[in-house]
Amino acid sequence: MMKKIRFEDIQGFSKLFVDFLKRNLFFSERFNYEVDLLSKKALLEDKLKTYSNRELFVKLVNQSNLGLELSDSQKSNLELLKLDNTVVVTTGQQPGFLGGPLYVYYKTFTAIALVEKLRRRYPNYNFVPLFWIEDNDHDCIEAFQSVLFNRNWEIVSIPMLEQCKKGLHNSISELKLPQEFANFLEYFIFTNQLDEEDNSFTKFLIELYKANESLSGTFQRILNYIFGKYGLLFVTASKCRQQGGFKDILFREFENFGASYSIIETANRLIESQGYHIQAKNSLPNLFYHTMDKRVKVEWDSKRKAFALGEEFVDENNILDFFERNTARFSPNVLLRPICQDYLLPNVASVLGPSEIGYTTQLKELYEWFEIKMPAIVPRHSITFIPHNFVELLETKHFTYFLKPNEEILEEIYNSNRDFNLQNEIENIEKEFENIFAKLKNIGTRFDKSLEISAEAHFSKSFRSFKSYVNKIYSAERKKILSRHKEIVNLNNFVLPNGTLQERILSLAYPLLIYGLKRFEEETRKVIELDNNTHFLIAI
Repeated sequence: MMKKIRFEDIQGFSKLFVDFLKRNLFFSERFNYEVDLLSKKALLEDKLKTYSNRELFVKLVNQSNLGLELSDSQKSNLELLKLDNTVVVTTGQQPGFLGGPLYVYYKTFTAIALVEKLRRRYPNYNFVPLFWIEDNDHDCIEAFQSVLFNRNWEIVSIPMLEQCKKGLHNSISELKLPQEFANFLEYFIFTNQLDEEDNSFTKFLIELYKANESLSGTFQRILNYIFGKYGLLFVTASKCRQQGGFKDILFREFENFGASYSIIETANRLIESQGYHIQAKNSLPNLFYHTMDKRVKVEWDSKRKAFALGEEFVDENNILDFFERNTARFSPNVLLRPICQDYLLPNVASVLGPSEIGYTTQLKELYEWFEIKMPAIVPRHSITFIPHNFVELLETKHFTYFLKPNEEILEEIYNSNRDFNLQNEIENIEKEFENIFAKLKNIGTRFDKSLEISAEAHFSKSFRSFKSYVNKIYSAERKKILSRHKEIVNLNNFVLPNGTLQERILSLAYPLLIYGLKRFEEETRKVIELDNNTHFLIAI
């Protein structure tokens, strides 16, 4: 089963993203698209004419792929990167435990499928899929936000590192995974009887996390295990920083202090004038500073006329000299990162998610100011999958019915199935209860008028007990009704775990553990071959 769902019918997709897919005039003026790339060879030629960092790029890619077990296709692509007619299609993500959220899988396959199309369209050029591992990031909480499901369709939250719980700004490139994460994975596999299947991916994961590697390293190895056969190569943001790959762009950010901020602010006003929300906050400057294993935002202190680098201050007159001596300690923020990426890479297309398209909308003029060719912007595929045992239930209602908050679903089930005769019966008993107390009050006041106040107090106390018991009756009724509709609750929970669309929070590893890599790939590849301007629902 496969169904298409309009993005505008799914809560959580921004108006900007929906309008981007319609490719109205505003977005046509701000972007090149996949369709432009497939129809205009000039986009390829312009990138190659203006690109001059191939030697450094090849060095960074080679360093980023050291230690991986590379396929023949990957080895061949490493050689192709050295040639002047080779370009890349890029996607990326910060590292996450167990591969991060499921959309990482979809966006990577979208990039690979586009490479295959481009190879057929332009046989005289070489195209290589590339994954940018953004391990300079310090959003530690996001790295562990994915969830799994147990056999009872209950959400299993992934554990989090202590430094993440404390809100420390540790750069993800420095994070090591202790034994507890291997223990968690083995326990999940054992309790859900996943070790009973002959699943090579399950065995791979168990061995991977026993090795006590870094979060970034395990993330890369998972993607390499899945996509290595397609020739996917990696470039690691921390390696780019450490090797001075960002130097030229970041130097200009300091040298022309305030220029990028002003350019982005102008773009932001234009975007807001169209009625869209600004995705990423503009900063002065758009930089981070790395101290040991932490990453702190670079701030401008106007009173001191100095840059604050955590607890350190550098005078504006000394900042360029300081930067020259400490280049490897600086990295771009979310708005400057695409500029650095497309300066370093011979990138002709970036496969992005809705939020990434949101902040890339802010960058057209910044690309022009840095004299860098903006790549074609390609939305990743968007998919919700459901197990086959839910298909019959899904056929009874439209998919969007299950895309409601869990409490809303529960209330709807309860209210449409509750016994209103019971409600009338209880309301009649309540009236009888009130009448009995009224009669008792009348009897008491025959003998002593002051008993009227006492009667009111006793009634109030008794009525609270009465209502408490009534609520228990309704609670028992609700529980019984919901137990009869558990399948609806489970399906809602599966497509919208924790109130979030499945692809954004369900672990990439989950469907591969349940179905195996081959089966899940076969089903999702059917979608990846189709257009990426709609959300897909598939049954597996």
